[in-house]
Amino acid sequence: MVGFWLAAAITIAIDPYDLYPWGVRVKLRSNFDPDHAEYLGWMAARDKQADVILVGASTAQLYTPDVIKATFPEARSVWNLSYRGVRPTDRDQLLRFLAEHANARRMIVMLDYFYSANPEIRSPEFPSFLYDTNPFNDLRVINSQLPGVMRSTFKSGAPFATGKPVEQRLIKNLAEQYATNSQPAVRDHWRTVIERRRRDVDRPAERTSCSELVPLDKQLIPVVRELAARGVQVDIYLPPYSPLMYFMFVDDANHVPIAGSSFLEDQLLLRRCVVTETANIPLTAVWAPDRDLGLISNIDNFRDPAHLAWTGSAQATLKAIGDPSYRLTIDNIDAYVRNMRQFIVNYRLPARNAKANRSS
Repeated sequence: MVGFWLAAAITIAIDPYDLYPWGVRVKLRSNFDPDHAEYLGWMAARDKQADVILVGASTAQLYTPDVIKATFPEARSVWNLSYRGVRPTDRDQLLRFLAEHANARRMIVMLDYFYSANPEIRSPEFPSFLYDTNPFNDLRVINSQLPGVMRSTFKSGAPFATGKPVEQRLIKNLAEQYATNSQPAVRDHWRTVIERRRRDVDRPAERTSCSELVPLDKQLIPVVRELAARGVQVDIYLPPYSPLMYFMFVDDANHVPIAGSSFLEDQLLLRRCVVTETANIPLTAVWAPDRDLGLISNIDNFRDPAHLAWTGSAQATLKAIGDPSYRLTIDNIDAYVRNMRQFIVNYRLPARNAKANRSS
């Protein structure tokens, strides 16, 4: 007990996660750490120079601060708080925290597929204790990760070794994943799954109203309203998925309990609802880079069915924000949903390196 409270006193005094007004002044080499992004919320919120904060899942980790600044060149400080394994409850907690505390004038929120899932699902890795209102929960920072955090804080003024080496390690890991999934045997398996699930991919929807998409209706939309009321520009961004993903998720027994058996129809309903539910909210727009059917049809643009490859062309998809040709509105959402359903249901995995025509 003495050792614990001594460690707690030292940790609270130093404050490596920037939870309190005192402690060290955290200096990150980059406002991006794909391994620990969920721990950076307080640092992003306290950044008075922050102009843009991106909140997403693994599909958004390719948008480094440099990529975000290329999209918004006037931005002084940008953050990417995207982390792997995001689920509705922790996304809601993080967004509500940022809506209350962050200084950024623009928020990019990824409309990840789980917004049609069970709203009570939570990532077991998410440090909820950092973002609740119970100060005693802050003591949970006294864990196995703390020694490394304190060493890094004393050495560099930051709890994690953020910056280019971290980014380079991620690039290496994703390149290995891309190489594995480019093997002919993997591609043959994907073709088999597509044909096996051809009749299942567009199962009739189990839900037909926006209110049934609870993570959207009760979690995301209220936060968007709160942000807009504070004068924050909110860009809701649809991660570009390969059409293959819809077949794979229906075929994967581990995904069905999360994504549902009518995954495609649920996702199309999600897109329709986010447009209709935000249509009258000021400072809010919905962007769909997957309107570029040439982008999503070419499997070589992806490292796996759900994630774009780490390439310049893939990273450039963030520039869909602000481009009217990629904006979803009340006027075009019906055509978008109709075209996406038809395109996905009829999808065939093309030959590798085949050139797909650009289409919108």
